[in-house]
Amino acid sequence: MTLTMTGTMGGDNISMQGVLDLGDPVKAEMTTTNPKGTTITVRMIGGMIFTEIPAETRARVGGKRWMKLDMTALGGEKAGTDFAKQFDDMDPIKQVKTLLAIEGTTVVGQETVNGAATVHYTVTTPVATYLTQIDSKRRADTEEALAAQGVKELKIDLWVDEQYRPRRAGMHMGKMGDMMIDCTDYGKAVAIETPPPAETADLAEMLESLTIDG
Repeated sequence: MTLTMTGTMGGDNISMQGVLDLGDPVKAEMTTTNPKGTTITVRMIGGMIFTEIPAETRARVGGKRWMKLDMTALGGEKAGTDFAKQFDDMDPIKQVKTLLAIEGTTVVGQETVNGAATVHYTVTTPVATYLTQIDSKRRADTEEALAAQGVKELKIDLWVDEQYRPRRAGMHMGKMGDMMIDCTDYGKAVAIETPPPAETADLAEMLESLTIDG
């Protein structure tokens, strides 16, 4: 599945392109572009996160291209399990059913999105209600960010095909920003490879080295 996101956050334009493989393990690769035009690529494979290091700073880590973060190494086995569960929660059909369960969701009508026939749903919901629908480990940070911008309600739009798969999702968060995500290429093979060890620096080992040296 291919994901394409555009929107604004804090007055800045944001964009993201990526692919998602819901196999075992779940894999994802996302490339974001910040307001300065710099691109950042992140691969997530099971309980591992690989962040591409900008070319101009690779000399600091022995010329390595990727920085590896092993969730189990930082927080024990439970951390890795919790992270894997968050990956499972990325299942788009699960997300659709969760959002459609929000009280007040109504049907706008039938619309075609990227060539697919969909039903457009919409709901405007208090932040407190929205928070109950997302992963408990993200609630506090999400609530803090929304409160800091004075956001009291969210407007969510969802375009769903006949197989209950999201084809488009939009969220308006008041002056904090807005985003629109298109989901395409369902069923298309995705190749997300683990970066070669020779090109990878381990963040946990680097932190341990700093602790010992200190």
